[in-house]
Order: sequence, then structure tokens, then C-alpha cells
Amino acid sequence: MKNSRSYLKVLILLITAVSFLFILSACKPWTVVKLDKENTTSANNSINLDGENTNLSEYVDQLWTENIVPYIVQESKKNKAGKVISAIKSDQKRAGEEYGTRESSAGTPWKYIISGEAKIISLNTESRNGTVDLDLKPYDDEPELKMQIGPVIRGTSIRDSLDFISFDNFGNQIEYAQFSSELNDKVIKEVLNEFKFENLLDQEIDFKGVAIKDSSEIILTPVEIDLLGE
Repeated sequence: MKNSRSYLKVLILLITAVSFLFILSACKPWTVVKLDKENTTSANNSINLDGENTNLSEYVDQLWTENIVPYIVQESKKNKAGKVISAIKSDQKRAGEEYGTRESSAGTPWKYIISGEAKIISLNTESRNGTVDLDLKPYDDEPELKMQIGPVIRGTSIRDSLDFISFDNFGNQIEYAQFSSELNDKVIKEVLNEFKFENLLDQEIDFKGVAIKDSSEIILTPVEIDLLGE
């Protein structure tokens, strides 16, 4: 009798196990969906510009070539670096009103679109926000300003110097900040990546870009750099 009961228990367990496996095989506990990386990236890079969804990278690519570089090159011809820096050191408020540009809100730093010739006299790469010290003509081996060389570019100087685009063109503050970051990336890719600055000590350059007074230093974000004497 015991053997019969044991056999019955085993049989019931086997039937239960087989039934469970059959049910499990018929179910799909999860679904694997293949992501379209191109579409996902495009969506993540989309901003609201003047009320329309716009691909930020494509927009900056076009704006950089057709508007930003020509604008800064043209404006920088009016403001030679030596003259502007002397004015800043003498009277920053007056220098800003005469040579600078800034957002409408009071208290924001002045941005100066400048050009000049200088010699690279030292390299500062202790942090990822690398810089070189520039000695303007006439040379005296004293740095007048620092130029950002990356790989990280700080600030919003390029964005804030443009008089043909503002926060009002964007959907929100986050997108406006993304626009500035994209411009800084463009500086790295289109301007700075062409040079190995560790090999350019004592090299003379011609530059055009946007400067800002940061504490006791004047920091330049370049838009165009040409080596002189080559």
C-alpha cells in the first residue's frame, strides 16, 4: 500500500512539473526590442528653435560656417586686442560700454570680440581646461591674456557674443545651455584640434575670438587661429 501511495505522489509531482514547464514555455516574460540608435540620437539632439523641432548639431554646423565665423571675424577687426585689454585694465565699465557686448540683464560679464597677433609663451595643461598664455605685440615676455585650448572649453562667451540669436529663440534654459555646449565643441573640432600646442611655444599666431574678464585674468575663446611666419 505504501508503495502505491509513493508511486502516486511521484506521478502527481511529474504531472505537475510537466504542466508547469508547458505553461512556462508558452509565456514570454519579456520582449526584446531593437533600438534604432540613429533615431534615438536624433531625438535626444532635438531642440525647440523658434517653435520648431530642430536638430541641434545640424543647426550649429550650418550656423558656424555661414554666420558665426564671418560675424566674429568681421566684428573683431574693429577691436584690436591690445587696445581693448588696455581699456579693460584702465576702466572695465567704460571698456565694456565702448568695446563689449552682453546680455540685457545687468551684472552679466562683458564679452569682447577681438583680434590680434601674439606669441605663445607658456602652456597650462594641469586641468582639462587647458590654456596658453599669450604675449601681445610688441613682445615683452609678459602674458596679456589666456587662450583656451581644451579639451574642455568653459563658459558661454561665443554664444553670448552673438547679436543675431538669444534665449528667446529657444524653448527653455536647458536648450539654450545645450546650444552653448555645442558651440564650444565646435571650437574644439574646427579650430583647436588642428594644432599641437605643446609644439608651438614661442610661435606667433594671428587670432580672432571672444574674450571675457574672469577675476584677474582675461580669457579668450578662439574662433580662428593662423600661424604666422609659415
